[in-house]
Amino acid sequence: MKKIENLSLHNIILKAGKKNWPALLRSAVLIVALFSYFLSSGQNAETDSLIRVAGKEKNDSLKVNALISLAIENSQSAPDKSLEYAEKAREIASKINFKNGEAYAYKWLGIVNNYKGNYYDALLNSNKSLDIFEALRDTVGTSNLLSNLGSFYADKGEDSKAVEYYLRSLDLAKQIENKLRIETALGNIGVIYSKNPATDDKALDYYFQALPYALEVNDTASIGILYTNIGEVYVAQGNLDEAERYYDTAVNICKGTSGVAYTYNDLGKLARLKKDFKAAQNYFEKGYTIAKQYNSSIDILQSLIGKAQLQLATGKTSDAIVSFKEALTLDNTVDSPPELKDVYLGLASAYQQLQDYKNALFFQRKLNDLYNTENQKKVSFSTATLEYALELQKQSGKIAVLMKENKLQELSLSKERFVRNVSIAGLAALIIFAIVLLFNIRQRKRLNKVLSSQKTEIEAQKASVEKALAELKSTQAQLIQAEKMASLGELTAGIAHEIQNPLNFVNNFSEVNQELIQELKDEMSKGNLNEAQILADDIQKNEQKIYHHGKRAGGIVKGMLQHSRISTGKKELTNINNLCDEYLRIAYHSYGTKDKNFNPELKTRFDKTIQKINIVPQEIGRVLSNLINNAFYALGQKSKEEGSAFKPIIAIETKESLNRVYITVSDNAGGIPDSIKDKIFQPFFTTKPTGSGTGLGLSLSYDIVKAHGGEIKVETKEGEGTEFIIQLPV
Repeated sequence: MKKIENLSLHNIILKAGKKNWPALLRSAVLIVALFSYFLSSGQNAETDSLIRVAGKEKNDSLKVNALISLAIENSQSAPDKSLEYAEKAREIASKINFKNGEAYAYKWLGIVNNYKGNYYDALLNSNKSLDIFEALRDTVGTSNLLSNLGSFYADKGEDSKAVEYYLRSLDLAKQIENKLRIETALGNIGVIYSKNPATDDKALDYYFQALPYALEVNDTASIGILYTNIGEVYVAQGNLDEAERYYDTAVNICKGTSGVAYTYNDLGKLARLKKDFKAAQNYFEKGYTIAKQYNSSIDILQSLIGKAQLQLATGKTSDAIVSFKEALTLDNTVDSPPELKDVYLGLASAYQQLQDYKNALFFQRKLNDLYNTENQKKVSFSTATLEYALELQKQSGKIAVLMKENKLQELSLSKERFVRNVSIAGLAALIIFAIVLLFNIRQRKRLNKVLSSQKTEIEAQKASVEKALAELKSTQAQLIQAEKMASLGELTAGIAHEIQNPLNFVNNFSEVNQELIQELKDEMSKGNLNEAQILADDIQKNEQKIYHHGKRAGGIVKGMLQHSRISTGKKELTNINNLCDEYLRIAYHSYGTKDKNFNPELKTRFDKTIQKINIVPQEIGRVLSNLINNAFYALGQKSKEEGSAFKPIIAIETKESLNRVYITVSDNAGGIPDSIKDKIFQPFFTTKPTGSGTGLGLSLSYDIVKAHGGEIKVETKEGEGTEFIIQLPV
C-alpha cells in the first residue's frame, strides 16, 4: 500500500508580516526559485542561491524561509546538514518572534530526526511545532502536523495511534473544508486498515470516501494511488478481476506521470499470481522504464524485485540472483526496509534452490538481522514515546513547583507590604486620632443637642410607623375577608343556579297538579270515572317528577353543605379526579349566571390510575376554584374583545409521575405578559379592575400548595393562553 503524500513539501510559504510587501515579494521569488529546483536539474545553482539568501539577506524572515527550504532540500540526502539549517532557522525565528517560521523549523527538525532514528527528538520537536500552530490557530498547519505524527506512528507499526492522529487531522481539515487535506487523511487511514485482512472492508470504505475529494481537486497523483490501493485490497481478498479493473483505471489516469510505474509493478504481481508470466514480464519492464525516466529510485527497485521474483518463479534461478543483487545495490542507496526484506528473502530462496547453503544462510541471517533492526526501531520509538510522556509529566511538575514558589514569594512580599502599610497607617491614625479628639471635645456639646432632637424625631416617626402598620394589618384583614366574601358569593351563585333547575320543576309540576286535581273533582262529580282515572294517572306521574327533582335539590344542598363545612386542616384520602370535576362544574355554573352568552368548551383528561391522595380537600378545592375562576374571567375578557370568532376552551388534566400527582388547569385566553409573570403570586397583586379582585387568590393558593409539600408553577405565552401546574406528593 502506498501512502498519499501531497503535503510533504507544500507549506514552505511562511508569513513575513502582513504589511511588509517588499519582504513578501522577495519571499515569493525565493519560493519560485525553490520549486524551480525541484522541477529542474540545476540543483547546485539553486542550492547556492538559497545559501546566499540565508547568509546575506538582511530581512530575517526571508533568512528563515531560505534556511527551512535548505533543510527540506537536504532532509534525505544530507540529514545532518538539514538539521543544522532547521535549527538555525528556529533560532532566528525565535529571536525575532517569527512564530510561523519557528513552527515550520520545529516541524522539519521533527521529520529529519525521525528519519535519522532520533525518535525522542522527533516527538519533542513535532509536538512543539504542533503547539505553535495551535496557538496561531493555523488549522492547515495543525492538520498537517497531526498527519506527520500519524505517519511517525504508522511507520513504527503503532497503527491505533496512527489512526488517532489521522482522524484528528481529518476533523480539522473538514472544519476548514480543505479538500486536499481531507483526501490525504482518508487515504492514509485506509492504508492503515489495509494492513490487516480483518479490516479490509474498512480500508475500502476510507479509500472510496477519499476518491471524490481527489477527483474534485484534480489531484492526479493521489487519484492513481487510491485506485491502485483499492486494487491491492481486492488482490488481498482474492478478487483478482476487480483488482485488475482498478489497476487499469489507475494506469489510464496517471499515464504520463511517475506514479504509473508503481501501478505497472502491481499489475506485474497480479499477472504473476494469474500465472501469466509473459504479461508479468511486460508490466515489470514498463514499470522499470517509466521509473528510470522519472528517476524514481523506489519504483526502479520494486521493478527489479518483481522481475527477480518472476525469474525465480519460472526456474531462472541464476538470472534471479543477478536481478536481486542489482536491486540490493540500489537499495543500499534508497534504504527501504520493506524492499530489502524481499531482496534478502529472494536471495536466500534462490541459493537454497541451487543448494548453495552457505550463501542461503548468509542472506537468511541478513533477513533476520533486518527484522531485528526493525523491531529495535519499534522498541526505540515506543521507549522514546514513554520518555517524552515522562518529560511532559516532569515539566508539568516543575511548572507547578515554580508556580508554588512564585506564590510563596508573592505572599512574602505581600506580608512585607502589609507590615509597612500597617506601620504607616498606624502613625497616620495616631495623628488623625489626636486631631479628631481635640475636635470632638469642642463638638460634643453641640452633638448632644442634635442627638436629643433626633431622638425625639425618631420616637415620633416610630409612633407613626406603628400606626401605619396597624392600619395596614386592618386593611389586609378586610381584603382577606372581601376575598372570602367574593368566593362565597361565587359559590352561592353556583349553588343557586344548581338548585334553581329542580325547584323550577317542582313548582311547575305542583301548579299543573293543582289544575289536574280540580279537573279530577269536576269529572268525578259528573260520574265520568274513566276520565277521572286518566287525570289521576297524570297527577301520579307529576308527583313522581316532583319527588325526583326534590331529591335532586336535596342532593345538591347536601353536597354544598359538605363543601361549606369549616376545614379542620385534617388531611383525608381524596379522589383528586372527582375533586377537580366538582369544582370545574361549580365554577362553570357560577360564571354562567353572570354571562348567559358565555359558553366555553370544558375539556377534562383524568388519569384514572391515580389512587386517592392524602390532602385537605377544602383547601385544595379552594386552590382549584381560584385557578378555574381566573381562567373563566380571562376567557370572558377575550370573548368580549374578539366576539364569536373566538372559541373559549378551559381544560383540566391530571397525571401521576415519580410519586407526584400533577394537576394542570389551562385556558386559551390572552396569557400573562412577561413583565408581570413574576408578580402574580405576590399578595394583593391583581390585574382585575378595582372592586373585581383583591389579589389574594393566587397568593393564598401558593401558600396552600406549599403547605401540602407541593409546588405551583405557571407557563404562559402572551396572546395564546396560560397553564397552571400543581404538583402534590403522593
